[in-house]
Amino acid sequence: MSLVSACASQCTRRRNNIRFVPSYGSVQGADDTLNKLAGNAFDTSSLLIALYRAANIPARYAYGTVELSSKLGSDTI
Repeated sequence: MSLVSACASQCTRRRNNIRFVPSYGSVQGADDTLNKLAGNAFDTSSLLIALYRAANIPARYAYGTVELSSKLGSDTI
């Protein structure tokens, strides 16, 4: 399995099996997110990074803000 295929497989598994819980900040971490199959964006990111690292795939956090013009934002949504 190629690195790209492995990453895509992990992303799909996380998206299909982890229920999103709206909240802000790391609330429970990777272990609890896996055990509860639920978490916010930070928690599911922690889980995905842990799964990548366990598979010897380098992974790290990236955090930022996207700013869109009102025209582009309305076209995107």
